[in-house]
Parts: sequence; C-alpha cells; structure tokens
Amino acid sequence: MLLSTFQVAAQRFGFFVVRNHGVSCGLIDQVYAACRAFFAKDEAFKRTVLGKDSEFGYDECVGPVSYTHLTLPT
Repeated sequence: MLLSTFQVAAQRFGFFVVRNHGVSCGLIDQVYAACRAFFAKDEAFKRTVLGKDSEFGYDECVGPVSYTHLTLPT
C-alpha cells in the first residue's frame, strides 16, 4: 500500500514529501548547500562524477540522478 502511494505521487505530481522522518533540518540544509555548490560548478567538473556504470552520479543529459554519497572537494 505504502509503495503504491509513493508511485502514484511520483507519477502524478513528479515528487513527494516525507514528513516526520527524523532527519534534522540542519543536515537537510547541508545537503541542499552541497547540491547548490555542485551544480554551480562548470560542466567539466561535473563530468568527473558521471554515473555511467551505476545509477548514482551526474548525468550530463538529464542533470542530477542521485545525491547519495555526494562529496564535494573543498
């Protein structure tokens, strides 16, 4: 039941929001900041983390594929 609810939300609206998940607002803000920093980089940099052999990484045709384990150089 729960899985079909997510599927309908994703297909109908393109996204869904999970509430009461226990992830702190501070951590969420850090992830958004890391994503903004990554996508502000030039294409050449973003191509260094292409996700060709996996579902994770940057896809230059469609943009972000997953933010899992995103580590930006300092």
